[in-house]
Amino acid sequence: MHLVVSLAIAALSVIVLKGSISRLFEQVRVPGRGAIGLATIALIWGGFFSDTSAAAGRPGAKLAMIFVFGALVLVAPRTQPSGPGRPTLNPMVAIVFLWLWLFLTNAVRNPDLPGILLAGRFASGLPWIVLLLSWRRTPINPELLSAVASSGLALVGITAPFLRESGWRACDQYKCGVFGGSFVGPFTSENYIGQQAILVGALALVSLGWKRSRQVQILVVLLLAATESRTAQVALVAALAALLLVGLHRFITRRSSSGPLASTVVALLTPSLFVTAALALFFRAEPGSYSNRGNIWIRARSVLQDDLVTGLGIDRWDQLQAVGALPVHYPHSVYVLIMFAGGAIGLVAFVAWVLTCIRATARGSKGPFAALVFSVVFLTVGLLEVTWNPLTVDGLTWHALALISLTSPARMGHERALLGRIRRRQPISRELV
Repeated sequence: MHLVVSLAIAALSVIVLKGSISRLFEQVRVPGRGAIGLATIALIWGGFFSDTSAAAGRPGAKLAMIFVFGALVLVAPRTQPSGPGRPTLNPMVAIVFLWLWLFLTNAVRNPDLPGILLAGRFASGLPWIVLLLSWRRTPINPELLSAVASSGLALVGITAPFLRESGWRACDQYKCGVFGGSFVGPFTSENYIGQQAILVGALALVSLGWKRSRQVQILVVLLLAATESRTAQVALVAALAALLLVGLHRFITRRSSSGPLASTVVALLTPSLFVTAALALFFRAEPGSYSNRGNIWIRARSVLQDDLVTGLGIDRWDQLQAVGALPVHYPHSVYVLIMFAGGAIGLVAFVAWVLTCIRATARGSKGPFAALVFSVVFLTVGLLEVTWNPLTVDGLTWHALALISLTSPARMGHERALLGRIRRRQPISRELV
């Protein structure tokens, strides 16, 4: 059974890879976008590889990824004209502030950290600082990011038949998938593939639409079934609910976009509701709840109770694990991770960053559809998994970048004209560049 499912995953992945590479070539042929395309490949493909079991414990790979990404972004030529309609810097400013607060908290609360570890934490902020400096002239659009992320997921899927039984985890007391196990691929956890799949699918949907992304969506559904990642499956249901809300809004108002008031309401309510839910899960957790996540949160609560405002710094988690005060698992919640690392201040900064992203997207060319659907998936998975760690650069970093990329203003006529000529293999006239 596992071999049959692995072959199906690989076959679908080949189809998705072919389509994603084709879209990627279209994107990088747009004048000035080649370096950004290579930078995105370095970040996402490199991040996926750095999280595999084979690459575990090799920090040099992550440092190389950071260097290559930053260098390519800095040398990339301007792709966004100056003047009205330039990308907003608010999401970039917010994410740099969040990272800086978590970094400083970690350094101050854990003064005995080795210099090499502290340097690595500082390096995690360099991609965001580089993007802040370059965002208005070379923003990364979601279509390019989607092509790279989809192809990265497809490359993972292609490995499935070659891993044989090592690519599957046996059933245990917490879960047993419909195929008699859980597909983990080249990673250590099926939940990792599950969250990558659902976020790849969400970005493809909001950036390309259903018709152009249907092959990706079929692969995502198969991976969600194979991994039996219940958090990702719940996120899929949440995304469908968000789609229903957007559809009802369009039907009632007879409009495809929302006004400033509706955009503000969506931006305020979405992260606020999820943070409220996350705090309720954290403070009301019981030992066996959510596949033993409750035990992790209870013990995290006990060591954090006197430092809820500022947090203890991210590296205190490992220190407390070493003495047995915390279990061997990581927080299993992006909200718990940020609260542990930066307290209530860090959590407020996280909400502010998500809010600025949603508001900029909802009021921009992508509208409430992209703002609500992608953010709901990102925040839902974050309730029970770490969807992004601001103090590291790995295969999850692109999730945060994807949320920011949706804020990029699309030069719709300009982009359509360029891509139309590229797809028809026609020369690109100077006036279109």
